[in-house]
Amino acid sequence: MNNVLNKLQNEIDSLLEEVNSYNIIEIKSLDDLRSGVIISKLISNSHHKPDLLTISPGSTRENYKARWSLILKYMELTFPCSFLDFTPGEIVEDLGVLIVVCKYILKYLKNPKKNPMTSMSMIRNSVLSVSYQNLPSQTKILTEDFIEDDQKACIHKWLQELKIVPPGVFCHEFLYKVRSGVSLFELLKKLDDGYRKIKDFNFDPETMADCVRNINKVLRVLRVNHNMNKRFLFTSGFLYEGNQNVIYGLVNDMMMCYTNQSVYESFHFQTPTNKLLNLSLKSCFNPRKTISVLMKNNIIEWISSLGLLHLIYVSDDIKKNTVKNAVLHCKVIEKLFKYCVEYVKSPRTESHCLGNINSVLGFLTQKAVFKNNLPRSVTTATEEFGWGVLWEIMNTCHEFKDTCEISSFKEVEVKILRWLKNIGLIEDYVTSIFELVPYCQNGILLCRLASALTKNKDFEFYDSPCTDNESILNLKFLSKLLQQDEKMNPRNLRKEFEIFRGELAVILGLLEDMYEYGKNLAREKHVKGFCKLKKEENWIQPGGIEKNMQKTYDIEAWVQALGIRNSELKGQMLKDYKSGVKICQIVEKVLGVKIVGINYCPKTNADALDNVRKAFDLLYERYDFPTKYKYYDDLIVQGDGKTIRSLIAEIQKQKVLSEQEIEEEI
Repeated sequence: MNNVLNKLQNEIDSLLEEVNSYNIIEIKSLDDLRSGVIISKLISNSHHKPDLLTISPGSTRENYKARWSLILKYMELTFPCSFLDFTPGEIVEDLGVLIVVCKYILKYLKNPKKNPMTSMSMIRNSVLSVSYQNLPSQTKILTEDFIEDDQKACIHKWLQELKIVPPGVFCHEFLYKVRSGVSLFELLKKLDDGYRKIKDFNFDPETMADCVRNINKVLRVLRVNHNMNKRFLFTSGFLYEGNQNVIYGLVNDMMMCYTNQSVYESFHFQTPTNKLLNLSLKSCFNPRKTISVLMKNNIIEWISSLGLLHLIYVSDDIKKNTVKNAVLHCKVIEKLFKYCVEYVKSPRTESHCLGNINSVLGFLTQKAVFKNNLPRSVTTATEEFGWGVLWEIMNTCHEFKDTCEISSFKEVEVKILRWLKNIGLIEDYVTSIFELVPYCQNGILLCRLASALTKNKDFEFYDSPCTDNESILNLKFLSKLLQQDEKMNPRNLRKEFEIFRGELAVILGLLEDMYEYGKNLAREKHVKGFCKLKKEENWIQPGGIEKNMQKTYDIEAWVQALGIRNSELKGQMLKDYKSGVKICQIVEKVLGVKIVGINYCPKTNADALDNVRKAFDLLYERYDFPTKYKYYDDLIVQGDGKTIRSLIAEIQKQKVLSEQEIEEEI
């Protein structure tokens, strides 16, 4: 791809040289090319057709777009060519797209007889004086909105958190791959589900047209997002050139959009065709809602509490996408209402998906609580609509309950993640088992874990598998190694293809078996470095709270001294703390501030989580608070006693340290 990435000015010079070789009209500025006047004259001269520009006179942007619309239609009717799905608006606004389309058109036009000397003189007189940097609109892009070094550091850190750039590595490779559009696509994939609408993305572009086409596809998705700053959304030419000011500006806008406002997706409920039905819903039903990533995470947490997490699967394949084909919805209804909705259990077509979601809507809208919140039927089944229906069910049916217990899945997940962190196989920032699935699919994590447990120096595997076959071989090597020891549970050892496909139940089952296997080895052989976890005592490291009840009483007395009522801290489940309100009250007393927006009567887990996170935001702002508590907010909402006692003990500790620092300064 190295030979693809030329300077943008070189591309402009090449294009102008080719246009001037027709010896028809002299180009004075790039706006002459952008307006479509030059191209329309070339077409009319080459094919002896009436000048296309006379059909759409004028010099405004709208006139330019109208002229280009005529040009594209004429070329598509006259020649067997496609213009890479570029629109007239993109051609007029985006310099990179303009260059690609003009070159594409010139490719299909026949050259008339030309005088080489005249052409060369025109090139000298015009090309050297025409520079994209002289255009007012482009000069603004190149000189304004410069990103300072401090902000660049924030961008680098953000890219590392998204795992776009490896930790400790600068962004040189990322900046280089932006020029081909590949890095932008990878970044968009992390932020916005709209990447699924991008078809035929070229991961190995060979020409400038391929690169600009890739970049424009990503920018087109960003243009749809109303929260996105529009200033760099028509700059494929500068991104292709590798202009760092434009690249950092665009990435900074993406960071501000998706960090501050999350990822907004809109799903549209279909408007009923029956006029009577339409009237009945007109005043009570909002046809447009937004589902953010945070909302989706809350839905997933709720699905997990129902014990149905294994059913959540999102894919472009409608057979597997349980959110779109509504198989998940039917199972949720069965769990909540003890009612079996009629549905196609293995949907294969769009009509099957539509039938399933309409069955769900038909059942739900019979109930008064859903009647005004959901349509009775839709004409198209989409994934976005599926998330919206789940959100309505969760907020209507899943009320805040004191009997909620930690799900078995979450218990196993936390246990496995803490174990892998303690033996140094994964980083501390990993918070979900889902993040490990790709590394289990190719066998790397599982083989490294097996090697650490067995201490087998002869065990070999592909440390960087490049093909699917190498990944499957890794899993077979793993199975063969662990089958040699009778202490290892064999139930998940011969399921290489299930693991390769990413089936979570099998992967989690195998990790749990390896955890038990390693614990037995540690107990019998006293293997160094292995983390021995007790069933209850080390659910979260509470700093010795559970070993000495007196410490629990001391913390309880400290909380009561702050003026917090009903602050009993004994027991495995602390119902009074599940709403997050008491945590907020403790933080308010300790920091002497008022937390705005506390929900004192949360009805859902999402409301309680919001309370806890408000308290955490202040703690991390004022104190050097341990990062591990960021990942335990869901345990606090579930009322886990050890987690809550550990958190309060840490708050007390940080307050004491802060007071000591103040005294030393005095």
